[in-house]
Amino acid sequence: MEIYNPPLSSKQITTQNITASRANSTATTANNKLVAFRGVCSTAAGTAAKVVSCTGFALTQGYSITVYNTTDNTSAAKLTLNVNSLGAKDV
Repeated sequence: MEIYNPPLSSKQITTQNITASRANSTATTANNKLVAFRGVCSTAAGTAAKVVSCTGFALTQGYSITVYNTTDNTSAAKLTLNVNSLGAKDV
């Protein structure tokens, strides 16, 4: 899994923009073996166990997810990401 936390510029990225673009966000290759998903994580900054919901994502070979964090991570604990309650994975 890839965590994407882009720098914000003069054009602020909003949760609503990303959530709206997340619908039908799968992109496949010509052979339909690679599928990319996008999700938004708004778990509290002090919580190390980050959680994301992303329709259609599964722990399947060829699937990847890019996650935009709406908060910083201020937790000293080891950061994990749990997508669709499929189990926390170390980041």
